[in-house]
Amino acid sequence: MRKTAIIGLSLCLSLGLSLMASLSHAADKWIVAQSPNFTVYSNVNAKATEAYVRNLEKFRYIIGAFYGLSGPDAEPQPRMRMYFLSSRSDLKQVWPRMDSDVAGFVRICAAGITGFSTYEGDTIASASKVQNLAENTSQHFFFHEYTHIFMFQNSQIFYPRWFVEGFAEYYGTTKILNDEAVVGMALSWRIRELNSPGALSYEEILRDAPSTRRPRTNFYAQSWLLTHWILSDPARREAFRHYLERRSKGEDAVVAFEAAFSVPVKSLSSVLWSYMNSLKATVYRIRDMPDPKISLSPMPVSADKLALWDAASMTCIPRDYRTALLEKVQKEAARYPDDAYAQGVLARAEIQHGDEQKGLAYYQTYTAAHPDDAEGFYRLGQTWYLMSVHKLFQPGETFDSQMRKAREAFRKAYALDPMNASNLNYLARAAKMGPDYPDDNTVNAAYQAHILAPAVRDYALFAAQLLIRRDRLGEAADVLRPLANDPHGSAAAERLGGIVAAIDAGKSKAEVLDMLKAPAAKPNATDDDEDGKKDGNT
Repeated sequence: MRKTAIIGLSLCLSLGLSLMASLSHAADKWIVAQSPNFTVYSNVNAKATEAYVRNLEKFRYIIGAFYGLSGPDAEPQPRMRMYFLSSRSDLKQVWPRMDSDVAGFVRICAAGITGFSTYEGDTIASASKVQNLAENTSQHFFFHEYTHIFMFQNSQIFYPRWFVEGFAEYYGTTKILNDEAVVGMALSWRIRELNSPGALSYEEILRDAPSTRRPRTNFYAQSWLLTHWILSDPARREAFRHYLERRSKGEDAVVAFEAAFSVPVKSLSSVLWSYMNSLKATVYRIRDMPDPKISLSPMPVSADKLALWDAASMTCIPRDYRTALLEKVQKEAARYPDDAYAQGVLARAEIQHGDEQKGLAYYQTYTAAHPDDAEGFYRLGQTWYLMSVHKLFQPGETFDSQMRKAREAFRKAYALDPMNASNLNYLARAAKMGPDYPDDNTVNAAYQAHILAPAVRDYALFAAQLLIRRDRLGEAADVLRPLANDPHGSAAAERLGGIVAAIDAGKSKAEVLDMLKAPAAKPNATDDDEDGKKDGNT
C-alpha cells in the first residue's frame, strides 16, 4: 500500500461534487447506509443520513485529492463503520463514561475502528453561500478524527506532535457546499483559546516539552495556527520539508525550524498573531468528482436497542460495563428468538464478553447457509480461536485441531474480504507454532493487518514483534513510530517511544523483545481498556 508525505499540497485542484440526491420519505427507525468507503448505521431520518454519508465520501475524496490519493488509480482501503445518531444521549449507550457535552468520538480497538457522531440539524449541505456557514461540532469532530486516520494510513513520516494535531484541525474545519470546498476555516472556540490564558512558548511546542501534554493548555489551538501558517504558503510548505529532514537527522527542533524557515522562534508568536489577523480560508471549486453510490436499507425493529449495544460490544468498552452490557443484550435478544439480526448481535456479544462457545453453533449454521459472507467466517474463526486460547474444547477436539479450524475460517474470510484487518490479525495469531515460526505468511498477515489499520495499537505491536523475531528491527521501528508520536501523549505512546529509541540505538533483538513483552503501565482511572477480555491477544 502506497505511503506518501503529507506536505505536497497542491493549490490547483480539479475535483468534482454532485448534487445531493434526496429520498422522498423519512425513516422513523434504524437504517443502514452503504457507500464505497463507509457503512453507516443511523437512527436519524433517511434524507439527513444520505446527506451525511455523501458528505463523508466527499471529504474523503477531497482530502485525498490534495495529496494525489483520490481518483481511479487510488488504492482501496477498508470501509469504515460509523454510527450517525439522533442525540448525544445515544452515545452513552456505547461509552458510559462520556461527558455530556461530547458530540462524537472514534473508538480504535483490537476489534477495529468505529466512529460515532450526532445529528446537529440540516447544516451539512443546506448553506448556499460561504458567508452562511454554521459551525457543526459533530461534523468537525469526525473530519478531524478522519484526518488523523488518513495521516496514519498514508504516511510513515515521523511528524512532530504539533503538526499531527494541527494537520487534523486544519482539515477538520472543512465545509462542503454544493460544488465548493472551504478549507482552513477558523473555529470560534480555537480563536477564543488563542486569546485566553495558558499560552505555551513555541520553543516548548517545537521541542515537545512535558508542558504541551498537560490538559487545559492552548497546545491544540497554537498547533492549528502554526500548521495553518505553513500550509497556506508554498514556500513555507517547502521550508517545512527541509525542517523535517533536519529534524529526522537529530538536529534540535528549534535550531532546525529557524534554519528552515529563517524565522527566529522567539519571534514566531508575533509572526503568527499577525498572520491570524489576516487569516483566510481557501475556497476550492470542485469539478468532475465521481458521484458515490449510496444505498439505504431499513433495519429490523429489534435494532431499536440492540444496534447501539452491538456497537458497544465491538468496541473497547470499560471492564465494569461488560457484564451489564451482555445481560442487556441477552434479555433484549430473548424477545426476538426468530430474528436473525437479534441473534447475530447476541452471538457477537457472547464471543466478545461472555461464553464464546454459545456463538459456535450460531456461526457454524450461519456460514453453512451463507457461504459467501466474509463476516460470518471471520466470526467463526474468532470463536474457534478464542475457545482454543481459553482451553474450551469441543468433544473430540484439541488445541491444535480447533486452531486449525480457526485458520481455515480466517482464510475463507480473507478470500471473500481481503480488507478485514481484524481477520488478518487473527490469522497471524492463529499461526501454527514450530521451529520456523513466524514464517513469511504469518509475518505478512500481521503486517498487512497493520497497513490496513495502522492506528490500531494492537496490530502494530504484534506486527512489530514478528518483524523483530525475523531480525527486521528497522521495519518494526517504522511500524511503531507513528503510534509512539500520539499527540495525546498517552503512557502507551511513551512506552512505544522507548522501544523505538532502543531500536534506533542499536539494542539487540532479545533486548527489544523483552521491552515489548514487559507489562504495560496500568491505564488511568478514566481510560477504557482497549483490548478487552475476549481478544485472546498475547
